[in-house]
Amino acid sequence: MGYARQWIDGYRTKLETDTTRCRHCPRIIFIHRVPEGVDSNVFGKDGGFCNKCFGPLCGPCGKRLMTGVCEPYKKKIDLALDAMRLRASIGE
Repeated sequence: MGYARQWIDGYRTKLETDTTRCRHCPRIIFIHRVPEGVDSNVFGKDGGFCNKCFGPLCGPCGKRLMTGVCEPYKKKIDLALDAMRLRASIGE
């Protein structure tokens, strides 16, 4: 979890918000506060939440999740490292 400051509307308005990373890719998600009275955070306009890996998703990954496949980013990195080690072991 992180924190970001952005100037929007032609540098007239400063937006300060918490950030987190999408569970399925390296994108940063800005967590905008919901108005008072609502006990929740919004993970971007069109993001989502994966109930399989229990994490927030960016918009593109939220749309891809509709196929029902959970692909955590860490798993993708581990698969790439395994493939790299395999190629190194056979001498490519």
